[in-house]
Amino acid sequence: MILMLGFIFYKPQLWLKGQEELINKKVSPFIMFVFFLIGIYGGFIHVGIGYLLLMGIVLGAGYDLVKANAIKVFIVLLYVPFSLVVFIYNDQVNYLYGFVLAIGNVLGAVLASKLAIENGANFIRWVIAAVVAITAANVFGLIDIKSILAA
Repeated sequence: MILMLGFIFYKPQLWLKGQEELINKKVSPFIMFVFFLIGIYGGFIHVGIGYLLLMGIVLGAGYDLVKANAIKVFIVLLYVPFSLVVFIYNDQVNYLYGFVLAIGNVLGAVLASKLAIENGANFIRWVIAAVVAITAANVFGLIDIKSILAA
């Protein structure tokens, strides 16, 4: 996550404007390998996969942050059902939590889509930076998100 935060502030124009030469360029074996590794990580762990996909889509494929976010969501939509089947098969799904999370995801996606379209890539960049910073602070014990939300 901290790596992602660094990339967001390193050459911000890479995140805000698409790189037409990368978009039109044939995909290199290296970029295919990077996405293969991201896919393995996403299939096994999933946590933080959105950040990795955004980095790959923006920095490796050349899309701006708004388009990259839409592509990221589509990629996750394609592979999550397969992961879910594995967890269902192993009886490791809490359906109540899953349905509540799904409702939150849908509402969040609708709100985020509207905000992204209205405010553009720079807005998304700052939201991602804030979420990454808060999450990293929680992981390193600098803040306790659970106690803040419980208050």
